[in-house]
Amino acid sequence: MRWHRVVAVAIVALAAALIVGTAFMQVLNKLTSPPSDVLFGNVLFQIVPFCFAVVGAVLVWYRPENRMSWLFAATGVLLALLEFVEEYADYSYVTAPSPLPLAAVAAWLAAWLWVPTFGFLGLVLLLWFPTGNVPSRRWLPLQHFDFLLLATLSVYVAFSDDPQSNAAYDNPLAIPGLADAADAVFAVVEPLYPAAALLSVASLVARYRRSGAVERLQLKWFLTAASVFVIYLVADTAGVGPKWLRGVLGAAAFLSLPIASAVAILRYRLYDIDVIINRALVYTALTAVLVGLYAGGVLVFRTALDPVTGDNDVAIAASTLAVAAMFGPARRRIQSFIDHRFYRSRYDAQQMLEGFASRLRQEVDLDSVSGDLLGVIGRAVHPAHASVWLREAPK
Repeated sequence: MRWHRVVAVAIVALAAALIVGTAFMQVLNKLTSPPSDVLFGNVLFQIVPFCFAVVGAVLVWYRPENRMSWLFAATGVLLALLEFVEEYADYSYVTAPSPLPLAAVAAWLAAWLWVPTFGFLGLVLLLWFPTGNVPSRRWLPLQHFDFLLLATLSVYVAFSDDPQSNAAYDNPLAIPGLADAADAVFAVVEPLYPAAALLSVASLVARYRRSGAVERLQLKWFLTAASVFVIYLVADTAGVGPKWLRGVLGAAAFLSLPIASAVAILRYRLYDIDVIINRALVYTALTAVLVGLYAGGVLVFRTALDPVTGDNDVAIAASTLAVAAMFGPARRRIQSFIDHRFYRSRYDAQQMLEGFASRLRQEVDLDSVSGDLLGVIGRAVHPAHASVWLREAPK
């Protein structure tokens, strides 16, 4: 077995061991918490680092020359390690009667390990995807700056005595006098992170504009997953829906990123992304329309029927039946609009084929049919050459 395949197996084993340890510590820490909080707030997100690790291991197995493979593998292991040390430190300093062995090391790692972990996802991933290199040499300074920025932030957080996000324990290796000296540096460095993130997004846009057909499909897979992640951030920030639903959406958003990236890098069924985007646009718009119709229907039927029936259930039932009746026609109209607006070439080809099929029912001249068929094929798919071959009937 080649060395990179041994590393791939070790990555999965290490991530699995850390996740099992995290789950065990969570059980000890959350014994008094509601089961829904344990499931959707913690256990569900254990799938995320394992998925990153598995995707990274698969990419290392098949694409060891691509630095994106190692980036995903490192992110998966770092996410698993970060969650383990956070739970271990919580149990040591909050739940347990006395700190466990290496509790100070776990607390120190929990204090700063999130910086490179999420920095890789927010900066380096955007800059390298999908080839593992920057789009051109002009972007090399940004790559060096990103690594320098993450290193600076990591050192600052690792030895700062500022309050941590988890206030149950302090940073055990904090240097008391460092904060005063480092605050001035941090005040300059902190605003640079969003600027570096915007430049990384700009590199992705520049790569898309100059990329070929295959690389554009790879970037479409990644951008589709990124849009799911943005939807989750907006919903979570605004507090839309119950907590468990946001937890499921968050897990789906985090999982979609490595899975879509693996499909893109391995170039497995790349062309399916157009179907996925099409269906997502159609059913998102359909859901919004049907929800609006349902809410409006309830209001209208309640206003009209309350004086007669005095029962809200009738309005709800009538609205439900109306929405069910509108599902098919609304889906077809939205599908036609999406195809016409965003998939015009395919829409035009479909219209040409439907017109040809209707003319074919009334045509009996083979020469006319052959010429019409070649014309339709030429306008629909633009082939370099097309011809029609007809087999002669046996005598």
